[in-house]
Amino acid sequence: MCDTLCATFLPTKEDYLDFCRARFFRSAGSMPRVLQNIGLYFLNRSAAAEFDAHPPLACTVSFSEAGVRLETQRYRGRLPWGKLCGCVLTETTLLLYLSATETRFVPARVFQKEQWQKILHFYKQQKAAA
Repeated sequence: MCDTLCATFLPTKEDYLDFCRARFFRSAGSMPRVLQNIGLYFLNRSAAAEFDAHPPLACTVSFSEAGVRLETQRYRGRLPWGKLCGCVLTETTLLLYLSATETRFVPARVFQKEQWQKILHFYKQQKAAA
């Protein structure tokens, strides 16, 4: 029997900013702190404006041993864990790297801590087997 964790959420502006910040800090690496602060200032402004201009749609996400399923009104995708380019859980956001150029996110508020541990276990188990 396959355990599935499923949730539907509507990203808030704060969720979207957390996603943008998490993605920024993952790519900033060893960038000097002063440049990170400048980048973060402009990122917050542009991300907030982008959210206001194009609010995200409600998303349904499912995690199982088989992989990840994401659905919105305009997008439907299913990806086995082994095909995911990366999966990173921060304090506020789960980053799902679907490809080198496409990242989706799930706010940490959507699942409880134990459920996130199970999701990360699915990912690590399947990546180890691949």
